[in-house]
Amino acid sequence: MSASRIAMVRRRRRRTGVAEASMSGRHRIIFGVLAVLGFFVVSAGLVAGGGAMYAVSRYNDIAGSVVPPEVLIAEQSSGGATILDRNGEFLYEFVDSLSGLRRPVSLDGISQELIDATIAVEDPSFYDNNGVNIRGLVRAGVENFAPFLVEGGGDEFFEGSGGSSITQQLAKNIYIPLEERSDRSVDRKIRETVIALELTEQYAKDQILEWYLNSISYGGIYVGIEAAADGYFGKPASELNLAEASLLAGIPQSPAMFDPFSPTNRDKDTGQLSPTSLAKQRQSEVLQLMVRRGVITQDESDAALNADLAFNQQRFPIEAPHFVLGRIADEIQARFGERALYDQGLVVHTSLDLNLQHMAEEVVEIYVRDYGEQANVYNGALVAIDPRTGELLAYVGSRDYFRDDIEGRNDNAVGLNSPGSTLKPFAFMTAFMQGWGTGAGVIAAPFEIVDFATGDVFSPRDPISQALGPITAASALGNSLNTTAIKTILAAGVPETIETLKRVGYTTFDNPGGYGPALITGGSEITLLDEVYAYSVLATNGVMRGQEALTTLRLDPDERDLEPTAILRVTDAQDRVIYEPEPQEEQVVGAEYAYQVTSILSDGSNQCITYGVCNALALDNGYPSAAKTGTSEPFADSREIGETWTVGYTPELVSGFWAGNADNAPIPGHLLTSTTVSLRGWKDFMVQAIEYLQLPDTDFERPAGVVSRQVCWPSGRLPTPSCPNLNRYESLYAEEVLPRGDYEDLSLEDRERLYDTWWQTVRIDTRTGRIASDQTPARYVSQQSRLVLPPEEVKLWGGFAAWAAANGVSGRVASGGAQPGGATADGDLAARIDSPGWGQVLSGAVNIRGRASSPDFQSFRLEWGRGNSPAAWVRINSGTSPVEGGTLGTWNTTGMADGAYTIRLLVDDAEAGRLFYQINVQVGVGGSTGDGGGTDGGGTDGG
Repeated sequence: MSASRIAMVRRRRRRTGVAEASMSGRHRIIFGVLAVLGFFVVSAGLVAGGGAMYAVSRYNDIAGSVVPPEVLIAEQSSGGATILDRNGEFLYEFVDSLSGLRRPVSLDGISQELIDATIAVEDPSFYDNNGVNIRGLVRAGVENFAPFLVEGGGDEFFEGSGGSSITQQLAKNIYIPLEERSDRSVDRKIRETVIALELTEQYAKDQILEWYLNSISYGGIYVGIEAAADGYFGKPASELNLAEASLLAGIPQSPAMFDPFSPTNRDKDTGQLSPTSLAKQRQSEVLQLMVRRGVITQDESDAALNADLAFNQQRFPIEAPHFVLGRIADEIQARFGERALYDQGLVVHTSLDLNLQHMAEEVVEIYVRDYGEQANVYNGALVAIDPRTGELLAYVGSRDYFRDDIEGRNDNAVGLNSPGSTLKPFAFMTAFMQGWGTGAGVIAAPFEIVDFATGDVFSPRDPISQALGPITAASALGNSLNTTAIKTILAAGVPETIETLKRVGYTTFDNPGGYGPALITGGSEITLLDEVYAYSVLATNGVMRGQEALTTLRLDPDERDLEPTAILRVTDAQDRVIYEPEPQEEQVVGAEYAYQVTSILSDGSNQCITYGVCNALALDNGYPSAAKTGTSEPFADSREIGETWTVGYTPELVSGFWAGNADNAPIPGHLLTSTTVSLRGWKDFMVQAIEYLQLPDTDFERPAGVVSRQVCWPSGRLPTPSCPNLNRYESLYAEEVLPRGDYEDLSLEDRERLYDTWWQTVRIDTRTGRIASDQTPARYVSQQSRLVLPPEEVKLWGGFAAWAAANGVSGRVASGGAQPGGATADGDLAARIDSPGWGQVLSGAVNIRGRASSPDFQSFRLEWGRGNSPAAWVRINSGTSPVEGGTLGTWNTTGMADGAYTIRLLVDDAEAGRLFYQINVQVGVGGSTGDGGGTDGGGTDGG
């Protein structure tokens, strides 16, 4: 106890004339308290004299600690923490248990209705008693002592009702430590009673009532009647009417139960206070007690109970509530202890920019309201980070924190949601680390795969119906194709991709069952905060910036050890700086790989297919930017949507917009895409923020380690001797992954990893253009370079032949959907010439027989050309009806120059495309006529 406090107690003792050895009236009261509480049992062992001596001693011990409440307040606490934005703008002040007494309202400033209701329900004899509710104490003593008088009783002493007067409650709230207030022990009750007696002896009743009304909790964050009146009804305590006063007076008995803003007291349909709620029942009890005490009439009670209550919709003054009550509160408590928010008088300067926060809140509201609600989307979230520092600039956890109908208090910035396509960049980044370039070819075509995490067979679906075939990694990622994303993560490796995701900042990949390749198209759960932080690593060419992680639970050593900075400085009640984080940074991935991703996401030419227009994700102000959208489909056997995302960045600003429902209610897929809400909102916020922050028009910096190399088409890998000089193009690589020696000097593993394998020198049957079989005669076999696409990737691709024709390589494809690899018996060929035979000498009219038939036959065409490799063709016959082993046409060679000729049969099939069969013959040399096959004709030798 301080010297001033000891002197004050001594002066009070002299003034009140308390005698150490006398049995004053107050001592008799405390002795009586001990008796009624069951502390003394009437027996031979306990006599009044001994009890009296104990009462005097115990009373004086407790009374000696009683000082004026305002002195105790000044000594015990420095007040709740004040939260400010980065520019000193007020965000919120945490309320401690004594805040009402620090800024009290006088009794004259409190409505008489509230005073009357409080006295009626809490302590009807307040103005007459000596600070102790004797009747209540007796009742509590009987209830607590009675169990000891029956067999088997007494296990839980002091579990009956309380009997506290208003003065006793004030004593408990101010003088009893918080951790002891729930302790229903005899000793605590004695201390409370002694303090109440002393307060009544020393202070006027009005002063005690004023302190009481300024110190009790009215639910939620409201301590003191002035805060409650403003918080619930938006008015001062002096203006409370009977209906409002009776509702508030009932709350202190159980603030959590009777809080009118609690969801349990609100009607789920209207959001208003339910007439059957516990809060309304408690209001009715208060009014009836006021009638019983003669304070109001029954008519006045009925009118107040049925009166409409106009609640204050603002609830309480706070900015960025999810940020303040979530991230900031958690960090302050983690750094300085659980009570630091309430009793250390801290001033917390956060990284948030309040002006930017208001922009973000307005953007979320506008785009969810104007574009989301019509698609059954009712909530949104937005987070913005400065990638140069890792500081959080804006943090909108929901559309409206105070809207219970959308579960507004749920923080969607840290809620787990399916990411849609927003993780795809990191699968491609992982592939770049293993030797891919931005031009690596990936086949966009239907295929099936077994997800080894679930055992399910699934077929990835692209956002467009057309199968594009081989496209570059840049086009695949920029257009967000699912088939190519799955093939990319399979090539890069699922464990390797998860490692990359953890390195760039994701913290939620902890499924004990593991993950399959579908995680990259939405088969996982992440948070928006992690998402924006990870994309900040792309904006900085692989550098993560922020503060040393304090609140992040590191489940794996590969996860990040930094986190976004939310607090810039903390000062104590004496304005001393007690915390100022040291900026941290770490190169978590190579600059080359981050830039490769950025070069794709920032190039509008990579967005033309899926979005229907190039530069679809570009900012309207023309600033260099990169962005990725995502739409999740987390519901099994359904095309309904869970949420949409857009995350993007410039070198100076990163932000992400999430649109969905906090209760995970599904969204009809035909009503919403990522461009409907999230993309529009993201663009609007970025443009406004860039202007407000006066950010420069900065290009993304290409690291020195990124080089350009010519690659083979369509694989996008480095050329081999088999790769023709056809459609070659440039691809960006990280120089460190490129080979250091010549092709011939590399291992087989490095060749297959870095170099083209789709163009191969193979044995070709010159009659069909197919790969020759072991039975193909040597004279029909030619070593040629052919395009051999992976059969498992194109076997379900019905448009393969059309793609080959459109790219001018129909005659150079050795495998694929229309022309599968390996030997095929002539009898199964759709196009086949049975006679004349290969090399036969012909003259006059030649009857050409064979087969022109297939499952999806459309037409055939029979042609001749001069030489063994004709430059031009002349039609012999054509038809739209299939021919099965009959005459295909008659070729009149009369008058034709002697020499070598080629006969070709073309068959068009709706599914397989164009198939051919050709033979070389001679005209006019040797004189043999030709209407039959020779011994080495094409039909008998296979191929």
